[in-house]
Amino acid sequence: MNRNMKVEDGDVLHRDANASDASLMETAQNP
Repeated sequence: MNRNMKVEDGDVLHRDANASDASLMETAQNP
């Protein structure tokens, strides 16, 4: 159970990081 929770938390963190990267890329392309 705990291991599954850690995996889910990691997925959420990766999603947040990917969303931030996408925002930065859009800002760089469209100043």
